[in-house]
Amino acid sequence: MAQKKEQLFILEQDGMPAQTASGESTAVIIYLYYLDTVKNYISYIEIVPREYDIYIVSSNEVVLKKVQGFLVEQEAIYILKENRGRDISAVLIAAAPVLKKYDRVCFIHDKSANAEYLEEDTAFWIYNLWTNTLGSEAYIRKINQLFDEDKTLGLLVPPEPYGEFLSHWYGDTWFENYDATRQLAERLKLDVEVTQEEQLTALSTVFWARTAALKKLMDYPWKYEDFPEEPLPIDGTLNHAIERIFSFVALDAGFTTGIVMRKQYAQEQLLLAQRDMRYMYFLLRERENVSNLHQIKCVRKWAAIAGDFFERHKKIYIYGAGYYGEKLYLFLKNRGINAVGFIVTDGHKNEAEMHGKPIVEISGLKKDSDTGVVIGVSYEYRPEVEETLRRYGIAEYIEVL
Repeated sequence: MAQKKEQLFILEQDGMPAQTASGESTAVIIYLYYLDTVKNYISYIEIVPREYDIYIVSSNEVVLKKVQGFLVEQEAIYILKENRGRDISAVLIAAAPVLKKYDRVCFIHDKSANAEYLEEDTAFWIYNLWTNTLGSEAYIRKINQLFDEDKTLGLLVPPEPYGEFLSHWYGDTWFENYDATRQLAERLKLDVEVTQEEQLTALSTVFWARTAALKKLMDYPWKYEDFPEEPLPIDGTLNHAIERIFSFVALDAGFTTGIVMRKQYAQEQLLLAQRDMRYMYFLLRERENVSNLHQIKCVRKWAAIAGDFFERHKKIYIYGAGYYGEKLYLFLKNRGINAVGFIVTDGHKNEAEMHGKPIVEISGLKKDSDTGVVIGVSYEYRPEVEETLRRYGIAEYIEVL
């Protein structure tokens, strides 16, 4: 069974690559549906290298005529499709007869927010898709140079959507579509493992690809009737399953998937991610009393660690009365465990109590079978604390965070 491998490519949009022609035929297929935003995409279409064939697909004849009026210098072939299956049927049905003629294909489409609260996120998503797929002529040639240089590379996709409401970049990417995607993999006879734990990267049905990498998907005899009628449900359809299957199809064919983006976009998204992570960590500190990624990961194994230890020990002490000790106290309290006090090394007691709980020196701790200690000091001092606990005959201690 093939193993999944992904790569990340960040490319400059300026400066032509040393090699600009591989001799492989390339098609750029563009699906446009929304009449009022057609003009927004013309500048991207116009910079496609002239030796690439361009196909404009739409279910709206007026859209095709409008594009044709805008594209003065760029030649294109126009395809009218049925208004069913949206972008998926555009590439797998409407453009299917021409796909087999090409070695490489780019597919991209327009989008529209389906709710007012998503407008800002969707605008950034559209920018993501188009600038990271058709960023400039030089950028496009550099994408194709990646295929020239790495014969195992089968699929290049823009990064996952990012926004306040669009959680694909940092959250669940399956939503209600895992079972349908797994069934689709079986339908296509893919020899790959589709697991729910997999974090998907190939979303949005926008990509550069070797047609050989997507052969099983493109060769399947799709019909418009396979797809739900409009209005398309927001989730759980064949469209959503196919959107999530691309990297698995490429993997089955022996190819890898890469994420590609312009350097400028990478800088913009990194700044956004850094800003938002600060905000999220602030809330985690305030609500969960965890301060770093290591502690967040520890929370996942909390139940396994905590269950037996806190059942066996009714008197819980926290070793440490500083920043870490206080955070640990609040962390435990939020989970229904009230420590009876804090322990410090002899000579380090500065206060009598914290949060109404006594602070005692280790030599003054009254030990019995009900006493358990949870270490709450900075990581570099933990080996020293463990040695102190052992020296005083305390073997019942754990680290939680």
